[in-house]
Amino acid sequence: MSGAITWEQVASLIGVFGALSLIWWRIHARINQVDRSLQQYKTYVAEHFVSEHTMREIEERISRDIRGLGERVDKVLERLPMAGR
Repeated sequence: MSGAITWEQVASLIGVFGALSLIWWRIHARINQVDRSLQQYKTYVAEHFVSEHTMREIEERISRDIRGLGERVDKVLERLPMAGR
């Protein structure tokens, strides 16, 4: 296999290079598509779901308010005359 490169070999190399380029182009396009989808999903999550920190703050406020409500109910019950005694 010594000697000059033939046109058939050049054409084969161009064909192989073209096929590899097409495969690379398709893989790259798919990666970009997945990346865009991921970015859209992250944006959707950020817009529609509560962060863990915010959820914790809300839970603390609700718990504090429920305790306060319970204390007020207890005070009202203490003030009522004892029935049946």
